[in-house]
Amino acid sequence: MNKDAQVTSKTDQQEMMKNGTAGAYIGSMQDVHGIYQDAKVINPDVSFDVHNYIEGGKW
Repeated sequence: MNKDAQVTSKTDQQEMMKNGTAGAYIGSMQDVHGIYQDAKVINPDVSFDVHNYIEGGKW
């Protein structure tokens, strides 16, 4: 994981997803299609797994 993920701009985070240098992106579901389409131009075999609900443990 990028050590500077907390302070990296959304634009940079999205670019990292597109070019394959990021392993995860936490953002809006609205971002998915655009990021995927741009990533597909760079790597036609790209595959994303999208999760819209992540449940935490019981604290």
